[in-house]
Amino acid sequence: MTSSRLALIRSKAGFSLVELSLVLLIVGILMTGGFATLKVQRATVKYASSKQSLQQIHSALLTYLLVNHHLPCPDTDAVPDGKENRQSGNCAATSGGVPYRDLGLNYDNAVDGWQYPIVYAVNQSAMTNACGDIPHQASNYFCAISPGPNFDLTTPPTQSVSGKGGYAICSGQAKDCLAGSDYYADEQVAVLVAFNQNGLLEQYHCGQQSQKEKENCDLDAFFWAGNREGQEGKFFDDQVLGVSSYQLKSVFLQHDPSALQPN
Repeated sequence: MTSSRLALIRSKAGFSLVELSLVLLIVGILMTGGFATLKVQRATVKYASSKQSLQQIHSALLTYLLVNHHLPCPDTDAVPDGKENRQSGNCAATSGGVPYRDLGLNYDNAVDGWQYPIVYAVNQSAMTNACGDIPHQASNYFCAISPGPNFDLTTPPTQSVSGKGGYAICSGQAKDCLAGSDYYADEQVAVLVAFNQNGLLEQYHCGQQSQKEKENCDLDAFFWAGNREGQEGKFFDDQVLGVSSYQLKSVFLQHDPSALQPN
């Protein structure tokens, strides 16, 4: 048999097992890389959705303030209905869900990219002294007694006067945050938190989470915001957005400056 005839027979015989293995290996590598890329892209879209929701709620809070002359309280119902909850004028609790119906939003605006409810935490004294000594209580931002607003330009938190029950948003090391430094936002009137991918675990197993995620789900006076971390024991992907007294006062200064004259 001639060499040319042998070559013809081999060409018609198809791939060898080695060749097939190499092809399958290459296809597998390409598919694995493709799935990994797709997973990253989907996560990026979800984080962007969370950020958009936080900003939309923040904007809606400022609009609500201008119309109603106070901020809403959290939605604390066991089955959330998107409406704030109060008791004798005070907030029923200092944290809960976003009262999206009061803000003119819908449920989809009040969840993060993973469909977990965004947490809305308000000044801690708003639960016990919503309409206290004007203008010296930071909780006056939540006072719903008319006529309002029940705060003015001197109402804390201000740069020179520390407000009661405010929040600090931190980044960096825990020891610096708890020692009173390394804040990038201090004395916030309210805080919005998107728990994101770990949301269900943070909601029901807060104590088992990483230090930074635990700081957000324990709902004390400190919150963490910073770069995402995916290492074991250091997982962190929360997104945090604060509401400051300066932002609240700025709304009135732009649209109704006479409303903030000292009492």
